[in-house]
Amino acid sequence: HIVRGVLEDCFTNRHTNSAVYGALIGAMVAHGADARAYAESLIPADELIAAFKYNVEIYTHGICEPNPGGVLAYGFVVLDPPPHGDTDGIVYQESGAFHPAAHHTNYASAYMAIGKALAWLEGRKHLYPALIHNALNGVVGAIGTPKREGEKWAQMHNRCMQLLSLTGSSLQWTGKAHPRIQQADTLARRAARMRGTA
Repeated sequence: HIVRGVLEDCFTNRHTNSAVYGALIGAMVAHGADARAYAESLIPADELIAAFKYNVEIYTHGICEPNPGGVLAYGFVVLDPPPHGDTDGIVYQESGAFHPAAHHTNYASAYMAIGKALAWLEGRKHLYPALIHNALNGVVGAIGTPKREGEKWAQMHNRCMQLLSLTGSSLQWTGKAHPRIQQADTLARRAARMRGTA
């Protein structure tokens, strides 16, 4: 009963640490429970698979205010359950902003957020691979497909592709309503305000 309750709490809070899942499911099996069936009743199968595949999840978000040509800002939050993360599962969070420039757009901010998150991950091999979340479907859909040199954002696009391949990570669209995307958005907006925009 205790193991079942802890497992349910992990799924409810979308913790995705394979060691935690493995230990809990092993304990449930030892007690005669149908762990997989119970797990799938709590969380969609695709998310359950992701839980075992990735070591951490990184939620990213970028903004450009005003768009285009405004302050470009990004934020990202790295998640892993305790004892690796804090009580909220946060391992690390970061944000930054850049002064207004003509080439700044929302698309550029999404590339920047994803790229900064992957650059942080690059030097931490023990966290490979990661599942990277972003709410801008146009960028999420574009990354991972060939892009000709000279196209808009080609350099940022190619760098993101290189880092995804290097770290064995994946990119997934996640809607703006997700609380962790909102958390990354809050970080980005805070950084933008510090650069002089609300």
